[in-house]
Amino acid sequence: MKSLPLFSCCSLTLLMQAMVSSATVAEDLASAPRSGSAERIERICLSATSTREQATAHKLVQPFQIIQRESRQRGAEAIGARLCRWNEQLVYEINLLRQDGRVIHVYFDATDGAEIADAR
Repeated sequence: MKSLPLFSCCSLTLLMQAMVSSATVAEDLASAPRSGSAERIERICLSATSTREQATAHKLVQPFQIIQRESRQRGAEAIGARLCRWNEQLVYEINLLRQDGRVIHVYFDATDGAEIADAR
């Protein structure tokens, strides 16, 4: 009998995050903030290293602060966060897993931590 590999909760979380991220790109773009209806949103997400550099250079709110606050307020577990540039605006995309299994994507202005869009 062949045994199945065991996965840690961290590897499963990363796998789930990758699946959610790839499956929701169109949804994320559809819910992106818009300054004009005819304007196309250009979305570029940064690596962890680039995120740290941008946070320092632009004195951005630390994503961990937002993650903690939103996890508590929404009763959900953080499964991912990333810094993206939407046109010229720096935005944190925070992904939370609710107790009912539903994933919440919430977006925050990285300069002040204010929520800018919520795609539940």
